[in-house]
Parts: sequence; structure tokens; C-alpha cells
Amino acid sequence: ESEDGRTYFLKIHVPWEVLATYADVLKIKVPFKINDIPDKKDMPMSWLCTPYRLPEHVMQPEPDYFTATFDKSKSDFFLIEDKETFFPPSTRNRI
Repeated sequence: ESEDGRTYFLKIHVPWEVLATYADVLKIKVPFKINDIPDKKDMPMSWLCTPYRLPEHVMQPEPDYFTATFDKSKSDFFLIEDKETFFPPSTRNRI
């Protein structure tokens, strides 16, 4: 119940089958492999071509992935560690 008595909150649970089906229909891109392309840090003057980045000890970067559109029939191809957290909240809201 809310303080004003007019606002209500509803929690919706979506099972994996529904998430996978709609991710397939909506052609949502998901990670399938960790990016293994080396950085251009070794190239001379490479800092001119890249945007300013905070040092890694200040901001730990998330790993970069190669992505592909989700295909329910090939779900073992993708990097699914936990089905409950595979799709981020923004993607769940979109579905």
C-alpha cells in the first residue's frame, strides 16, 4: 500500500520460457563470447584515437563481449551462467 492510497505496486514474474521466446522474437542481442581482440595500447600515439578513460584502479571495466541475436533453439551457444540474471532488468522490462 502507498501513502496516498491511490498508487499500487505490482510485481510480475516471467518464467525463463517466456523470456527466451520473446527475446528470440524481438531479436535481442546477447553475449556469446568474451572479446579476445587485444587492445591498441601497444601502438605508438594510440591515446590520440581513444576517448579519455579513467584509470582501471578507479573504475573497474566490465568485460567486453561479442554479441548475437538470441535464438531459443541455440541457447547453449550463449554465455548463460544463471537464467534468472541472464537478461538485465532493462531487457526484462522491454520484453
